[in-house]
Amino acid sequence: MFIFLILLVTQLAPVILPIDVVDTHTIQNDPIIFEYKASSKGFLSVVARCKQSDGDIMILGRGPNSVYLNLQGGSEDSDVGGNYGFEQTIFNIPGAGTYYVMIVPYSSFDQPQSVDVMAWFKNDIELIPTQSIPMVIKEKIQDLEEVEAQLSGLYPLAVYEMESYDNFNHLLLGRVEASEDVILELYSPDNPAVYVYQSDYDLEGNAGIEQITMMSETENPIFVIRPYNFPENEIFYNFQVEAIPADIELTLSQGKAEDEGYVDPQTGLDRMLYSVTCPQEGILVVDLHGENGDLILNAYSMDTMISSDYDYEDDLGREKLVLFPGEYLLEVISQPSNMEPIDYMIYATVHRDQDASYSGAVQLDLGVKHQDQISAASYDFLDYYYFQCPQDGQYIIETMGTDYIGDLILTVENSDGEILSTSDQDINGDYTYEQCVVDLNSGDRIYIKVEPYYEYQEDIQDCQYNITITRSE
Repeated sequence: MFIFLILLVTQLAPVILPIDVVDTHTIQNDPIIFEYKASSKGFLSVVARCKQSDGDIMILGRGPNSVYLNLQGGSEDSDVGGNYGFEQTIFNIPGAGTYYVMIVPYSSFDQPQSVDVMAWFKNDIELIPTQSIPMVIKEKIQDLEEVEAQLSGLYPLAVYEMESYDNFNHLLLGRVEASEDVILELYSPDNPAVYVYQSDYDLEGNAGIEQITMMSETENPIFVIRPYNFPENEIFYNFQVEAIPADIELTLSQGKAEDEGYVDPQTGLDRMLYSVTCPQEGILVVDLHGENGDLILNAYSMDTMISSDYDYEDDLGREKLVLFPGEYLLEVISQPSNMEPIDYMIYATVHRDQDASYSGAVQLDLGVKHQDQISAASYDFLDYYYFQCPQDGQYIIETMGTDYIGDLILTVENSDGEILSTSDQDINGDYTYEQCVVDLNSGDRIYIKVEPYYEYQEDIQDCQYNITITRSE
């Protein structure tokens, strides 16, 4: 293989590897050889995709003296998404020097094939774009702007960056309608590798319709449209984003607020939006009373959406949500089948819960069992504890119910709110038996959160439990 590479390099003139741009080349029997001159060590990601559906290729990498390059990600024949002609490989570049990348036909093609090629070089592996979101092709999009375009080419993705809005007082809505099955994702520019939210629900029974409605946790949110499968043909789509401002701010006076309103789909007033803040050491209970029809109550925070559509206490027009400390947008909408106006009253009430946040966290002592409870009746849905580490070592945090009733989730966070460990293991079949193991240094402070697991808030069970922290010997 070494001699074969040397002969190819001398017989076939290498071309410059395209960095951050897409180049199109033709391949049939011989490989395409690219040359890249690295000025430092780092990571080289190479993507190649045959435009024809029957293409099958590989990506090979060689360094000085024809030494094979070590792979950091992907493979030489990765077949991305099950497509034999779509490859992505990340090479580990050990230092400055001249490197060669070959796009090789897996077998000879009957006809010449067109291949799109693109590459990135980064010093940090986490900055390498993946299929998730190649930032080099993002486009700007404005509020209420509608885009008609198609997905095609090497990366059949569309990436749109929206202008910034006051996140707390605006609800972001992105909707795509496409000719084939697509996925819609929302990203933060601070972390382009992991989406904040993904829609693959095939709305209205149509695989090409997806919608995301939520508050964005950062400025300049990014929407990505991708095909569900790598298509042979172009996918045509319409995409629109909207930043919907809150209609009313619910100001809590002595822990309470209320408003009288209505929705009327016939006049286009199909939703009412309220902004509200649940204070620290508090649980916010939102109670909606529809007077003459069936309503839905949604609550959007910076990273999630909670919905109530279960007719609280069998009252057709009543919905209820319990919210933890933070900022929210409350959305009141009527059922999709309803076209009649509905009057309603909405009430927001704060119930004090001293240990529902860091500031009210209860101290845990090493080796001492602490007993507490989750109680739906008293709106005690969240318990925070803190632990000051006395010496370096590995520490074990455990919860266990006293009567095998309830279902708990255990989370350990550092003082910056970063999650160190989480457990929903249900050890030995006990839904309350959870365990987290963390390595700590002397002086570290951690916060430990105990909360109920539930699919619907009305299903939360009261749970008596013990919590302990011990040091692993």
